[in-house]
Amino acid sequence: MRFTAFCVAALLAIVMVAPATAQSTDIDLKASDGVTLKATYTSPGRPGPAMLLIHQCNMDRKSWTGITAELVSAGIHVLTLDLRGFGDSGGEGMSGGFPTLLQKSAGDSDMAFEYLATQSGVDRSRMGVGGASCGGMINADLAARKTEVKALMLLSSPPSEAAVKNMASRPDLAVFAAATEDDPVTRGVADALRGAVAGSKHPHSTTKIYEGTEHGLPMFDKNADLEPALLAWLTELYDWRTGVACFGVGTFVIAAPIVWALVVARPEDVGQRPAGDAATAGSAPAGASVVVTLSANITEEQNVAAVPIKQAVRAGTQRLIVIDHREVELTRHATLWLRPYPGTDSVLMGGLLRAVIDSGLAADDYVAANCDGWDEMMASLEPFTPEAVAEETGVSPEQI
Repeated sequence: MRFTAFCVAALLAIVMVAPATAQSTDIDLKASDGVTLKATYTSPGRPGPAMLLIHQCNMDRKSWTGITAELVSAGIHVLTLDLRGFGDSGGEGMSGGFPTLLQKSAGDSDMAFEYLATQSGVDRSRMGVGGASCGGMINADLAARKTEVKALMLLSSPPSEAAVKNMASRPDLAVFAAATEDDPVTRGVADALRGAVAGSKHPHSTTKIYEGTEHGLPMFDKNADLEPALLAWLTELYDWRTGVACFGVGTFVIAAPIVWALVVARPEDVGQRPAGDAATAGSAPAGASVVVTLSANITEEQNVAAVPIKQAVRAGTQRLIVIDHREVELTRHATLWLRPYPGTDSVLMGGLLRAVIDSGLAADDYVAANCDGWDEMMASLEPFTPEAVAEETGVSPEQI
């Protein structure tokens, strides 16, 4: 069966992700009481998700410089805020007492969040917040006030009762928490975070608890796996939020972590269900000659879908292409395993789409009858040459 593929206009927001240069800007935010707060906004130069980061109470926003660089390289917009009285921000800081700082910081963090959400290219449906120590406490409460927050990162931050209730009541809020067992600053924070994350209903909520006494950001220096774990968590979470809306004839595409059937697999199936109608991977038509998994660890997330795929690959009736920077169980069965750098899945998809079109494999008549925005999408693919995509993703032009 000839491999053909096409994508509807819903994919435009994903494939228009050309390599770009990150830009940082220091900004002033005016609080409701007139205090000027300093923040730094860093854009990856392309549309994507966003994170608001607040420092712990013995540091300032510059403590996030290294993490910010990694997040931005993964395509995430980042705003780092100096709390009042810290760094370059005005205000009394801790001199008015810790409860007063928390109270005033609620409005300050709301203001910073709204600023970030309104920046060009920020996808408001994929907003996250995080912080260390007091900064995490402030942002955990912000997440309880803002339902737009879908990702919450807490580093040595004991959440309030309201924040814990919010984590337990919202299955759409993913939580990443880290702490040390013997943290001398916030004693018992490891158990508090274990309990809070245990109550979360999001499948990707997780805790990283380490031996030691480090508090907040110093955990990164002591524990080399913490930063990669955080970045992988955000990348996987945000790649899922991207929701690739791709269709193909003869191809079945699975996107993580919820397994969606986003294709019509055989010409005779066309018209049997609405275009773009999602189905579970277990309902993949048997006639699909190629199965593509995109950042989908389906042997853990939905093994019922993985079993027939592996059986078909062993029988030689299907080919399996795994696109994932991780080595998941399904890679052992893959006909081809592509390992793009974390956060570059959408760039690779743009390159693959261009390769399909340039090779004359698109079903032009079918596309004309069933798709909107095709011409616009093809024009958007101009920067996605095999060489440019290879440099951005680490996947060779030959593999593309």
